[in-house]
Amino acid sequence: MSDKLNKNVVLGQHAPISLALTTGRLILAKKKDLDIASPDNGIMGQMFVDPIVLAENIWVIYGDRIGKAGIESEAEFYELLDESGNKELDTAFKNAVSDFFTWGQVFVKQVNEAYGNISEKMEVEMENQKSSQSQETLGKESGSTQES
Repeated sequence: MSDKLNKNVVLGQHAPISLALTTGRLILAKKKDLDIASPDNGIMGQMFVDPIVLAENIWVIYGDRIGKAGIESEAEFYELLDESGNKELDTAFKNAVSDFFTWGQVFVKQVNEAYGNISEKMEVEMENQKSSQSQETLGKESGSTQES
């Protein structure tokens, strides 16, 4: 399975950064007060839906690897995280979690489904708002106001 899941991210013209998880990497993260080995502590779910939380925690967990890829500072790392960079980072980390943890695939699937449902609801709500605004605009333009 690990051969199928790409856990590397390439930002700008820099070398690939491996986001593969190991027991040692998890221990190092825990020593920095970041326990991502427990799906119940909430940080893992936040990392999958909030690009800021993901970026900040990726820096904590993989700062040494990011530096070896030629990215010299935390600020430079964040600057490279445009829409494309965020998507690559998200995918690589989800793949790493799916590949490493026994609960990883199920957890990633559940988060993706929940996020997908929220996104669909938001799109429907936005369409409803646009429709309401269009109807209000049409009513004003056609002069359909009531006079007493």
